[in-house]
Amino acid sequence: MKAISILIQTLAAASAVSATTVLAPNDVQIVAYASDSDEIAGYGDAFAFVTWIDLSPQTEIRFTDKGWMCENGFQSGESELIFTAQNTISAGSVFEFHKGITTEGPGQLWNLASGTWSLSNNDQIYVYQGSLANPSFVFAFDSTGGWETCGSVNDANKGARPEALVDGVSAVSFDHSDNFWYRPWYARSATLPTLKEWMVNRKRFKTTSLVETRKNEYEAPLSGFTIRSGQRGANGYTEYIPGTAPCIILSGHDGDLEPESIANRTTGCWDGSSCNWTKNCPNPDGDKCRAVFLNDENTQDMARRVNDYFEAHTGYSCHLIVSRLARKKLDPNREVQQAAQFDSAAIAAYEEFHNFTTTARLEIETNHPCGAGLLIDMHGHTHPEARIELGYKLSASQLRSSDEVVDTLAYTSSIKNMLSHTGSAFSALIRGNSSMGALFERPTDLNGTGYLSVPSPKVNAPSESEDYFQGGYNIETHGSQNAGSIDAIQIEFPRYLRAQEYGQQEDVLTVFGEVVLPQMLALHYPVACDVMVYSSPTFSPTPFPQPGTCSSSSPTPNVICTSDADCNCVRRDRALRGGSYRGEGALIFNQENRKLPPSTCANEGQKAVSCGSTSRNAKDNCCVNLICDEANSGSCTSGTATTDPPTAAPTPVCMCESPPSPTSAPTNPPTNPPTSSCGQKNAVCSAGNECCTLNCKNNGRCG
Repeated sequence: MKAISILIQTLAAASAVSATTVLAPNDVQIVAYASDSDEIAGYGDAFAFVTWIDLSPQTEIRFTDKGWMCENGFQSGESELIFTAQNTISAGSVFEFHKGITTEGPGQLWNLASGTWSLSNNDQIYVYQGSLANPSFVFAFDSTGGWETCGSVNDANKGARPEALVDGVSAVSFDHSDNFWYRPWYARSATLPTLKEWMVNRKRFKTTSLVETRKNEYEAPLSGFTIRSGQRGANGYTEYIPGTAPCIILSGHDGDLEPESIANRTTGCWDGSSCNWTKNCPNPDGDKCRAVFLNDENTQDMARRVNDYFEAHTGYSCHLIVSRLARKKLDPNREVQQAAQFDSAAIAAYEEFHNFTTTARLEIETNHPCGAGLLIDMHGHTHPEARIELGYKLSASQLRSSDEVVDTLAYTSSIKNMLSHTGSAFSALIRGNSSMGALFERPTDLNGTGYLSVPSPKVNAPSESEDYFQGGYNIETHGSQNAGSIDAIQIEFPRYLRAQEYGQQEDVLTVFGEVVLPQMLALHYPVACDVMVYSSPTFSPTPFPQPGTCSSSSPTPNVICTSDADCNCVRRDRALRGGSYRGEGALIFNQENRKLPPSTCANEGQKAVSCGSTSRNAKDNCCVNLICDEANSGSCTSGTATTDPPTAAPTPVCMCESPPSPTSAPTNPPTNPPTSSCGQKNAVCSAGNECCTLNCKNNGRCG
């Protein structure tokens, strides 16, 4: 019986050991390292690690700052620290050891097995399982600026790279600094390969050898990281993380990869009629064939963080497409010759970026209940006005036109399709009280005046002396200007929000993810797009008329316009949410009181008719220019209008038709959509001719 008891105990012990997690190289990485310390002042040597796989209870991970001498093992002296998982730990979790602060000892999360754990200003940390005598290496971090060769390790603070670890992957040696920690304002969600690449990229770490900076700013990323499911292109140069909401976020100008195998882009050469974008071509012309090589700093991380805030607030996420190549290698916001300059790897990454975007568009248009949506292209500018610039493919001079003129320009805009879902005038969509600019300008606790934007109610348009980006290739290609139901807006953030005021950066990104994006989908799209509605488990949506459904018009009411080509009705109706209209001044999202902007009515101007707003078709009698007095039997009782109904129904205005010429148009915009010849580079233009998607330059040519 005694032998049986011993056998049972042995099997139980073996089972407990086998249940712990065995780590492979790179399953754990170092994400913070601080060697400047003053334990009397309350801060000691510290480091933190992230696990990229789930850890079973009682799993041990060991850390040492001893130098590794290859076949001769570890040097003597210094310390060994053991981490023991107390329960199941999820992948992406971060744990920190902070000398003098972290509780340690046998049976605790951390146990100092030997030494005192004292990191020097030049030191390394080896991560392993097993024992000092027989380590199974997982990761190695070095702060000295280079690994020693096996035979040259003669200093306790130096070590060689273990043969089992790959330099730049599962082992990293950063150029020296006393302290490193992952930047708090950088993104913490991506696909697993991308996350691992970030942890061996020194640029993604805050570094300092100043004691005061370490004391006051050191912050391990203890909230952890989120591993996203997604697709990566060849070599990881592009990344697509599918979403669940009818929105798409693009980041194309802040890549973190600079492979030497792709030569840097160069300025193009003018051949007399067009630009030659062959790299290092003779006689480059920086005026006519200018190329931009600098990243829009921090916009990749801002795009990822906006999506994280949006998901945390709504339970849904946008589709996210990122170009990870630095802009000097690839600029996906240009046509392919200028973007990739004939480099095959760059061309492949360019095609991946735009194919991923097309995939996201089709997923929303085909499979999402909304069938429409919004694309955001994230960028940054350095203009002195320091405003958020919103690009709709309308030039600055077009925006300076009156609302009546701007209303005629919807068909040239990247948000043309948005007008089919709402009764608002086009000018109201881009600078009215429910526009994106207005939403950014809402006051916050941190910023009582909001974030000034253009166009918006406060700044309708940039002045003639101010710079402004109207939107580029991405929103022209993937927006609704030419086809489809995905609208696109280019957002340019000023430098202070990208690279200086990180507190305000977090604030504006929170506003973007929790207010601007949800409300844009709620205010300007069908109810099936409204993520705040569908985040409520008790909401049961009423079927919503598809885009193009007409409630009142001639020649044929209640028909479905399947395309602009066969549209024959007023595309201005929209289902009423909650039974009341949303006025132009309504900004705050309200689950119970979903108001809509007023719309064209069949009985326009008629007094004393039924106009109650509880019916889905109430817009047929919504008394334009009058006030519907629902308390008085739903009659139109005030306002300026005739007492007799009009003799004929108003003429419908379809977005599929050419908009009428305004009575007063200072810049004489075209009354018909532009022909295919419009917008050719270097075509002759004037102040009133904006060259369609190009700008009329000072030399009188489109560019």
